[in-house]
Order: sequence, then structure tokens, then C-alpha cells
Amino acid sequence: MKHGFFPIVSVEGKPYAIGQLHGSQARTAIWKNLDTYEKLFKHYVNLEWKDIVQEAGKFIPSIEKYDLEIMEEIQGIADGAGRGVEEIVALNARYELIYSAWSECTSFVATSEATSLSHTLIGQNWDWSILLKDSCILLKIKQQDKPTILTFTEAGMVGKIGLNSAGIGLCVNGLVSDKDERLPSTPFHVICREILNSKNMSEAIGAVLRAKRKCSANYLIAHKEGEAIDLEATPDDVDYKYPTRGILVHGNHFTSIRLNIKDRGKVRFPDTLIRELRARKILSQRYGNIDIKTVQQLLRDHFNYPNSVCKHADKRTPEIEQEETLASIIMNLNENKMYISAGPPCENRYKIVVLKA
Repeated sequence: MKHGFFPIVSVEGKPYAIGQLHGSQARTAIWKNLDTYEKLFKHYVNLEWKDIVQEAGKFIPSIEKYDLEIMEEIQGIADGAGRGVEEIVALNARYELIYSAWSECTSFVATSEATSLSHTLIGQNWDWSILLKDSCILLKIKQQDKPTILTFTEAGMVGKIGLNSAGIGLCVNGLVSDKDERLPSTPFHVICREILNSKNMSEAIGAVLRAKRKCSANYLIAHKEGEAIDLEATPDDVDYKYPTRGILVHGNHFTSIRLNIKDRGKVRFPDTLIRELRARKILSQRYGNIDIKTVQQLLRDHFNYPNSVCKHADKRTPEIEQEETLASIIMNLNENKMYISAGPPCENRYKIVVLKA
């Protein structure tokens, strides 16, 4: 399915001003996201919007304790978009509020020893509801005393997948364990933003470790100088994995043998086991010569179609449950470049967006 390219929203200033600019520039897309999530919440967790908004308000103290400036930015988004702050919190906490239904994603990193130009490449396909294909944005954020950020996200959310001027890149995967709960916590998307706010790897790792988490998630973090780490986080613990010969890939299942959990993700989406295998195989075959074309080939892979790395909607399911690759993202951390395809990369070209600090 052909997609139009994502709007680029550029913001700068203090936290509230950044949020207000985001809210005003992306107002139409934010309203569309709120309308879509009202439908998704009702379908997946059988909650009315007024109940979701009430639950979302309970996340505010956790966000304020974690990073008060991010909460100020969320307030600015709400004011700029002309919506209630609890509604914008609901968007940023949608992972926790609807954790029983989450996107399938395949992520990778190839560090300097594995790539042809000795650069660090990190990327993923982000798969989620087809109802959201026209309400995502590329957000460029110039902050005071923090790195400049380029992040792909859903309009109204403070961050998701991206890179920053300090050389850090982030990709993410949904995980589900038997310990997950829909309770007030530090929202997944707020943690993503805190990682992208980081000036170095220890700050980025610490952003996950110090968060009050109630849902599992995977954070793949890399640095332009050739280091990377994968963090599998549950509500009460975090395990880590390093690249093997400069290659690290992740799907939607746990790989840790230390975490004391039952993995519900692989039961719901067994294709995750194959997608991760395919990603590792394609990268390993090109070890030492991995380049942009290699990772584009990986992200266009159709083995096990339609539940492949390049995911396509299963037309046999109701529209509200149909998912596909809404964005395919590759980041060269040494060049501050993001290659991004709006929609399945087999049908849509990658465009280059450069982060200028």
C-alpha cells in the first residue's frame, strides 16, 4: 500500500514551548490519533474514552517524578492542540493502557566492525494498526542543554524511534510477560524520549533502569563510536545483551534466560521467532560489508508473508485489527542520517532526513 511521506515538525525552546509548537503544528494528526485510539481502546480493552482519560491522569505523578520537563512538554502539546492534558497523557501512555495489543517490530544494529564503512547502522520496521498510517510525524527537537533529536513518532507523543546529536540511536520492540499490568507508571514513550535526551550511553541505559515500569519492552541502544546494547525490561528487572561480531537483532520475544517470566508475546505472535532468525541470517551473510542496501534488503524481506519482517495487512481479519509496516527506519549514527520509508519498504522509497545539531 502506497503511503504519503510523514510531515516534519520542527520545534525548539524550553519544554513547554517545544510542546506547544508540536501541538499546534501537528494538531490535525493529534486529533486523528485521539479518535483512532478511542476506537482501539474500546476494541482491545473494552474501555470507554472517559475511562481511559481518567486512568491516564493517574500517570501524571509518575511522569513528573521521572522527568518534570517532559511533563511540561506534554502540557504544552495539549494546549497547542487544544485538547485536555489527560488526553495527551493517554496517547503517551497508550502502550501501558493497551498493552494486550501492541505492534510487531523487527530491529537490528550493525556496529563498525560489521559494516563496510565502519559506521554504526541501527534500524527497524515499525508495525502497527493501519488506522494510524496517516497520523505519524518526524519530530525535530532543538533543546536547551540537551542533545538535538530526530524522532519518528505518533503525533502527540514525545518520542519513539530516533537518534540524537550526541551519537545515540534508539530502536524498540514490544514485549509481553505475565508480570505486565495496566497501572500508573513511567510510560514507555516517555522512557524512549529520556533515552534520546541522553548525552552518553550510561545516561541512556540509566533512563530504562531508573524508570518505574509496569509493562515489558525492549530497548536497542547504539552509539556512533561502535558500541551497542539491548535491554529487555520487565516491570521488576532488566536483562542485557551485547552484539555478537558487531551484529544484534531483536523481535517481539524475550531472549533472556535469566528473567523469571512467562513470555506471552511469542505465543501470540509466533512469527517473531522467524523474523529475528531472518534478520540475523541476512546480516551475518554480509558480515564486514553491511551497508544501507543490505539493511534495506533485510527490512524488505518477505519470508513468511504476510507476517514477515516487511509486514503486510492480513485482509482476512477485521480492519481494526489489521497491521502492517507503517515505517521502515535506518539510521547512520556517524552521518546523523535517517533513511525512512512511509509504509512497507517494498512499496515505498526510503527518503533521507538529516539531523543538523
